[in-house]
Amino acid sequence: MIFLRYICFLTLLVTVWADFNVSTHDLKVLLYQKEAFTVYSTKAVTENVTVSIDIQHKDLISVEPSEFNVTNDTWKVPTKIYVTGIAAGHSTLNLNVVSSNAAHIQP
Repeated sequence: MIFLRYICFLTLLVTVWADFNVSTHDLKVLLYQKEAFTVYSTKAVTENVTVSIDIQHKDLISVEPSEFNVTNDTWKVPTKIYVTGIAAGHSTLNLNVVSSNAAHIQP
């Protein structure tokens, strides 16, 4: 007998509108030192969002917090991000914004 196994993947596409800016685009962080920049929303979010920080080279720097939430009540409150130098080099940070209400479905 041949058993067929069907795997169903459900992909949900959610559009989240959020507009963020940062206090500086170039931040120099010395080895084992901590520097900060500020992330702020330029307008109200359309729904509650989670902002995660993606580090290009995690062996060079660390960030704190690595993610934060923005709601319609807190969009005017800036978030301070602390960057610590772990090793010499150059790295890029990206902000990823996803809906806090997004469903995570596993097969």
